Amino acid sequence: MNVSFYKGVIRETPGEISYECWAETPYGTMVCSDQEALRVGVILSPHIECADPVTTVDLTGVNLEGLEVLVANILCGGYLDKPGVRNSGESVLYILVNEALHQMEWIRKKELSDPLAD
Repeated sequence: MNVSFYKGVIRETPGEISYECWAETPYGTMVCSDQEALRVGVILSPHIECADPVTTVDLTGVNLEGLEVLVANILCGGYLDKPGVRNSGESVLYILVNEALHQMEWIRKKELSDPLAD
């Protein structure tokens, strides 16, 4: 399954909330809707005002839940702004996905060690 990442301006409806980056997936357009919780919202009919493609990656074998986690971490984690990502192909994006997975593991371990931590 191909996932294409973009930067630009996208609105759920004209005059509504705009996003600076998003991912086009087989399940719809995914945007980072909550920086704190790393949630991904799906916009079914987005209004794209301008789109600058960053990269496309093939995530064959990833289920919907895994896709949401990866996309959320990439979009909300600022990985698309790192130097060398634009037009670099899948190899750099896989490195960024690996960084996101390591960050998620660190958060999980922190939560297990102190479940009352904020």
